[in-house]
Amino acid sequence: MRDAAAGAAGVEPEAVAVGETGVIGVALEVEAVVEGIRTAAAGLTPEGGADFAQAITTTDRAPKHCTLRAGGVTISAQAKGAGMIEPGFATMLCFLQTDAVVKDVDSALRAALASSMERITVDGQLSTNDMVVLQATGEAGEPLPDGLLEAVLLQLALEIVADGEGATRVGRAQVRGARDPDEAERVARAIANSPLVKTALFGRDPNWGRIAQAAGAALAGEELEELGPDRIEAAELAGDGREAELSIHLRRGDAAAHVYFSDLTYDYVRINAEYTT
Repeated sequence: MRDAAAGAAGVEPEAVAVGETGVIGVALEVEAVVEGIRTAAAGLTPEGGADFAQAITTTDRAPKHCTLRAGGVTISAQAKGAGMIEPGFATMLCFLQTDAVVKDVDSALRAALASSMERITVDGQLSTNDMVVLQATGEAGEPLPDGLLEAVLLQLALEIVADGEGATRVGRAQVRGARDPDEAERVARAIANSPLVKTALFGRDPNWGRIAQAAGAALAGEELEELGPDRIEAAELAGDGREAELSIHLRRGDAAAHVYFSDLTYDYVRINAEYTT
């Protein structure tokens, strides 16, 4: 696959990154893929970003892509992802292109991912396929403006959550008052991945006890003050909007973290129950 793409694009094989997704354990039909690479190469255009975003969708309900221009530079991005979303390893592919000068691509990308793709979950399931690639040509002669890369990645990250398999709503689990960032992250992710919290989001049920249960499970073995309704905000679960914020204050320190997540619906079960049949 890599060699075929390099030959079609006229570049060295080392300049090609291979992204893959599909049913785990089922080999790709390599000959068909290679033929597809040649066909795609023949149709390349400078305006092909939207076509590419569409081509990489699987159970996605819609393609995910955006382009921003600021400070004399442009950055475009395309992503796919709807199920098995739980960074660090998720069934998520994301490709970014910019004409900006980026001196340390690895550091810039990791920092931007920490506040975007690493802040989401759909079903708490890890995957064998996970990839983010940033290509920077430097042709604009200008650096990326502060926050531009983060803005693009956060936009796509939220689109992935909103397009979670069967999802109808997006929640934001906010944890404050943790002892340290790791604890805050652990509790926020436990709340966001709780089937009981996710079904409450779907059913518009402001059940604060489920949030307390998830937080308590994440802190099992710790000495805790009572996690009562005075420390939990869950009213937005009952709202009519497609987005809801819920929060909990642990009163254990000054650290905080948040995670974006989708609800758990009948359609999620249907999609995944029929995935290979």
